[in-house]
Amino acid sequence: MSETNDHHPLPIEAEETVDAVPVVDEVRTLERAQPRLPASKAAAVAVTGFVAGAATVVAISARAKRRGGVVRPRRRSGAGAETFSIVGTRSVLLDIHLLGRE
Repeated sequence: MSETNDHHPLPIEAEETVDAVPVVDEVRTLERAQPRLPASKAAAVAVTGFVAGAATVVAISARAKRRGGVVRPRRRSGAGAETFSIVGTRSVLLDIHLLGRE
């Protein structure tokens, strides 16, 4: 059933119709997956992280209040002290994984 088209270099063949039905070798019962982390444990981990973050904010705020809340820049003393202006900064997030051999 191949026809040749003058404008197409390859022969054109008729399309094949497929049923798209999966073929199964053997029938078996699927087991229900067990949840990896119960909801109560997940909630406990979330609350612990929130409390740790809140405690960090409180500790930093208390330390800033104790210092007077004003950060004084350090100045170099001496006649040869040079001043530099910061024209730009770059920030890089570094994630290092250590792999063990088994």
